[in-house]
Amino acid sequence: LTSTATPPPPLRATAWLVADATTGDVLAACNAHLPLAPASTLKVLTALALLDVVPPTGVHTATAPDASVDGTRAGLVAGSRYTADNLWHGLLLSSANDCAYALAELAGGQQAAADTLQRKAYALGAADTHVVNTSGLDAPGQVSSAYDLALFARAALADRRITTLAT
Repeated sequence: LTSTATPPPPLRATAWLVADATTGDVLAACNAHLPLAPASTLKVLTALALLDVVPPTGVHTATAPDASVDGTRAGLVAGSRYTADNLWHGLLLSSANDCAYALAELAGGQQAAADTLQRKAYALGAADTHVVNTSGLDAPGQVSSAYDLALFARAALADRRITTLAT
């Protein structure tokens, strides 16, 4: 058979991985363990790690640092109160760094939250990840890999709390 379909463009990604979502088997990969800045993809790990620490009924009064964090924000206003449920939705639906920062505060502070994320990463077998913050904003030493991000995605898809929040 001959095809008139246009071939796909060449891949320009530095690293990538395709895995079976059910089994976790890696089907294809390129530089799967290359450490790269995770950006907002780290928020998947934030949800996995902090959902057990920050219940949806928790309440946070936003601070000036929450409201002024760099990057994408949901628009938290210093002095206003937000339920953790609202913050979870902002984190997962808007990729909101202000919500990531506020959830870290509810989890005991920025360093305690980063430590919790790091422990969760190791528990999932993610040896390429080093966590510095909950938002994924660039920070010295903060890295993950395509392999580790696939581990986080698979775990998140299996967690009904996360899939429910993300809808």
